[in-house]
Amino acid sequence: RADSDIAVMILGEVSFEQVVRALHPTHERLMREVNAVVMKSDEFRDKVVQGDRFAVRILNEPKIFLLGSRDDLGKPAEDRPSHGEYSG
Repeated sequence: RADSDIAVMILGEVSFEQVVRALHPTHERLMREVNAVVMKSDEFRDKVVQGDRFAVRILNEPKIFLLGSRDDLGKPAEDRPSHGEYSG
């Protein structure tokens, strides 16, 4: 839906503050709330193994991958700058 919030999940070694700052221009451009969840990859894997409802739901619901693919979930990724990297 064009008027709904956007949920972004980041798996990796990054702080919530860094993610919020990086996503701020997207929020401004789209004029929609952008809600982020930040989790380390091993933490996400552990939650899936433990049957955590949130993690399992993330695996099973449709999603759009901004970087990587379903096969990459829980794997460490190399540092890659975003196309609209925020420098503020």
